[in-house]
This record gives sequence, C-alpha cells and structure tokens, in this order.
Amino acid sequence: MTHFAVIAPPLPGHYNPLLALARELGRRGHRITFLHMADAAALVEGRGAGFAAVGQESHPPGAREAYLRRLARAALPRTRPR
Repeated sequence: MTHFAVIAPPLPGHYNPLLALARELGRRGHRITFLHMADAAALVEGRGAGFAAVGQESHPPGAREAYLRRLARAALPRTRPR
C-alpha cells in the first residue's frame, strides 16, 4: 500500500477531480492524505480521503481571492488570440 500526499489550492475545481482520483486509489488499497490549512478540511471530510492540517489555522482574509487574481493575471496573456 502506498501513501499519497496531495497538495493543491483549496478550491473545489482543484479538489473535486483529485478526490475522484483519491477514491479510486483508495479502492485499490492506497492511502491518500490532503495537506493544507485547517479551513480546507471541509472540502475533504467524508469524501474518501484523509486530511492533515499544516501551517496556519486558516487562510488570511482574502487569500483565496488573491490567489485567483494572481492566477488570472498569469493566464490572461496566454488566452488572447494571436
């Protein structure tokens, strides 16, 4: 049995596909643990994977929105027609 650690941005669009993968790996006998700040636990609990809190207890106010803004700024130049 292999133990997989998963680290991803705590956003449903990232966690949902990884949870589907975690369920399949779990079905095959592997162990999966998501690692993130404590407030991301709600995205994992009861969905077939473990969760271990690391770092701060929760995200600072606006942290998720700031992450999305940085991601959008980085992606924008790649999405413009050439």
